[in-house]
Amino acid sequence: MKDLVPSIFGMSDELTTEIVLILTKKDYTSEALSFLKNHSRTLNYWGEGEENLLPGESPGHHRFSFHDLVWLGIVKELRDFGVSKSNIFRLKQEFLSVLDNSIVYEKLIQDKDSAEAFFTDAGFPSKDARELIEFLAKNKSAFIAYQHTFLLTLINNILFLKSSLYLLVNKSGESIVLQEKELQRGLSANREFYAFYKAPHISVHLNSIIGFFLSKDYIQDSLKETVLTKDEWKIIQTIRKEKPDSIEVKFSVEGKVESLEVTKLKKVQLEAR
Repeated sequence: MKDLVPSIFGMSDELTTEIVLILTKKDYTSEALSFLKNHSRTLNYWGEGEENLLPGESPGHHRFSFHDLVWLGIVKELRDFGVSKSNIFRLKQEFLSVLDNSIVYEKLIQDKDSAEAFFTDAGFPSKDARELIEFLAKNKSAFIAYQHTFLLTLINNILFLKSSLYLLVNKSGESIVLQEKELQRGLSANREFYAFYKAPHISVHLNSIIGFFLSKDYIQDSLKETVLTKDEWKIIQTIRKEKPDSIEVKFSVEGKVESLEVTKLKKVQLEAR
């Protein structure tokens, strides 16, 4: 299935493989345990105990990926809001269960217009969306064999399509994920979610959680370079190399970086008299 990803994100096969490994396979267990130690209330809500295990999960040691770090961040936010253990497990079932791509494939083939609208709404140019749908249609076996979760789909949308996504959870544990523009519209045009939106609920910005972990030094630069713009990466590299006391960034009217001004203060040691 990795051969599908370059056609979506325009990356080489080598970089695609590396990014997929970082998101789903690279071991961040020590970092996850450090996070859990700092937020001890989260630990018992990861999924320990047979009553909290998904199909295919085993009790005991868990190997944490970047995907799992993001889930821990979500759980931490939900616990801070006082969401119950049962409601967190309900969300875990929705976010971490492996999706049945055969159903997704059939829906895609049956209604290509709706699929195109979905991809364009997510940020694809219309032409690229049509090409992607045709590509997926011709690669049925690879698409169905690809194992991923709903959470991984959200992570990809945020990292590569620059979507701004919010998770809304109500008192009953029901949840929806909305783009920022949908929240700004107040869902007035969507009867399906209007009642949910008007009732008491909590809102968690998924981008902020991903950004928290992405900012850590233990996350590989190859992922950061893929996600960040050239200007953003230039600023980060300047800070790393120069280690300035301050940095001033000047932008053009188009929002591009025109210049970087680095200031380093001379440290003068005064002899005690």
